[in-house]
Amino acid sequence: MKQWFVLQRQPLREDDWLLDIFSLSAGRLRVISQAMVGRDEPDLLCLCQGDWQQGQDFPRVKASEVIARPSLQGLPLYCAVYITELLARLMPQHESHPTVFTLYLDTLNALADTPLVDPWLRHFEFQLLQQLGYGFSWQKDTLGNNIEASSHYVFSGGEGFVLAAKGYSGAVILAIGNGDYQFPTALNVAKLILRQALEAQLTRPLISRELFI
Repeated sequence: MKQWFVLQRQPLREDDWLLDIFSLSAGRLRVISQAMVGRDEPDLLCLCQGDWQQGQDFPRVKASEVIARPSLQGLPLYCAVYITELLARLMPQHESHPTVFTLYLDTLNALADTPLVDPWLRHFEFQLLQQLGYGFSWQKDTLGNNIEASSHYVFSGGEGFVLAAKGYSGAVILAIGNGDYQFPTALNVAKLILRQALEAQLTRPLISRELFI
């Protein structure tokens, strides 16, 4: 039985949904699922399992059940919708990414268990960029030189850090790379830098960010 998450869904015909799913074995793809009334209907943020077979246009789900449904509300729910939209927008189709699948599952579970969402969001954003080939280093600049705690840097697009007269302190950059979010301003700086890195790969603004306004 295959495992997957629903990233997006939209009505297709009277009794069908067109699902954009993220599968552990097959990566991101579109399938058709028959609309069902009840708990086991595939929905966003739920871990599902089942199988599908090739149809005339898209593969059709022939069996499915919900096997995990995280308890999310308020800010953690908004954050879960946000990381789901990131996957829908950045994941290539028909490429298996089991590490990203596990990252997503672990992050959903963490958001359901803790009110401290920011460290988990920053970890997800950075690891997603790394796994999809858009990563950068918190330890070295774009020339390959070590980040120095006493120096300052600007972040250049999705490439990395460039030595500058003014900018982010090397000390805070190194702290973020070490996961030390107790360091002053580390969480805020990480948010700004990762947003810039993500925007370099996105073709239009994320709709889910409006939830935080």
